[in-house]
Amino acid sequence: MVDFHADKGGLLRAEDLASYEVREEPTLAIDFRGAQVHCCGAWCQGISMAQTLAMLEQAGPDAARDGNQINLHFLIEVLKRVFADREAHVTDPRFMQIAPEALLDPAFIFDRLRSIDETSDPLPVPAAPATVPSGERPVFEAGCADTSHVSVIDSAGNIFSATPSDPSYDTVVIPGTGLSVSSRGSQSRAIPGHLNALAPGKRPRLTPNPILGLKDGQPWLAMGTPGGDVQVQAMAQVLIGMLDLGRTPREAVEAPRVATYAFPGSFAPHDVHPNKVLFEADMPENLIEGLRARGHDLEQWPARTWMAGGVCIALRDISHADAVADPRRAGTAKTGAKP
Repeated sequence: MVDFHADKGGLLRAEDLASYEVREEPTLAIDFRGAQVHCCGAWCQGISMAQTLAMLEQAGPDAARDGNQINLHFLIEVLKRVFADREAHVTDPRFMQIAPEALLDPAFIFDRLRSIDETSDPLPVPAAPATVPSGERPVFEAGCADTSHVSVIDSAGNIFSATPSDPSYDTVVIPGTGLSVSSRGSQSRAIPGHLNALAPGKRPRLTPNPILGLKDGQPWLAMGTPGGDVQVQAMAQVLIGMLDLGRTPREAVEAPRVATYAFPGSFAPHDVHPNKVLFEADMPENLIEGLRARGHDLEQWPARTWMAGGVCIALRDISHADAVADPRRAGTAKTGAKP
C-alpha cells in the first residue's frame, strides 16, 4: 500500500498506518418527541442531524406539519440553516473552533428558528464563499451509489446502526490487495485557511449519519441511509412522518421527499445551489405549489429516485419488532422472532 502511494504520488506513508487507531467517541443525545435520539459527533453529519432535531423539537410538532402532511417550507428552511452552520463551524472535532454542543444550545436554536419566515431565504447566513461554476454536473444530477446502511435490533434489545461508506467507482485498486484507495479526501478542501482544509492527521468532514433511538431508556429504533448531503434531510422527513403525523414506519419511509441544495456540497467541487429544492414526482401537487408560492426554486426528480436516499429502519417495542427497507434502493428488511 505504501509503495503504491509513493509510486503514484500519493500522500500515505508507513507512519500514517502505524499511528492509526480506532477512536471511541461519545454520541450527541437529543430529546425528540419523547424519544432520546443518539447521533454521531462532528466528524460527520451527526452534529447536523442533532441540530435539525433540536430545531424541530423546540419549534414543536405543529410547526413541522401542515394538516396531515409535512410543512415542507419550514423543514427546508430549518435544513438550510443547519447546513449554513455546518459550513461555518463543523470539521474534525479536534480542529473545531467552537464546541460542537454550542450548535445545540437552546438559545442558539431559538435564534435560528426566529430567522425563518414565510418566504424562502435563498442562502441563509452564515453564507458560503462565492464559487466559480465548476463545469461539472451538479451532485443532485450525477449522484453516486457507494454507501450502504445496516440497522439491527435483536430480541434481547441489542441495537446497532452503521453507515459504512467509501467509493470504489472513482478510484483504483492497489494490485495484490483488493483494497481501493479512499477518495474521501474529496470532502476536504484545497483552500488554505478553510475550516475543512486538508491537514496532517485531520479527518475530512464526512456524510454518514446513523442514529439510535431510545424510549424510556430502552432500545427503540436504529436508522440510517445512504445519500450524502440528503441523509439528514431524508431521515428528518421519516421521523416527522412517524412521530408527528402518526404514519407507520413503512408509510413514513415510502412517502415522497424533498431535498435542498442551498449550501456548499460535501463533495468536490462543493457546488452551491442557492434556493434549489428537488422534489420527487409523486409529491402531492398542493405541496409543490405551496413551495413555489413561497419562492423556492423547484426541480423535479423521478418518483422514488435513489437520489432521495434509501432509509433503513429496525425498531421494536414491548409487543413487536419491525423492519423497513426503502424501495428507492436495493435493500432487504427482515424480522425474526418476537421480542
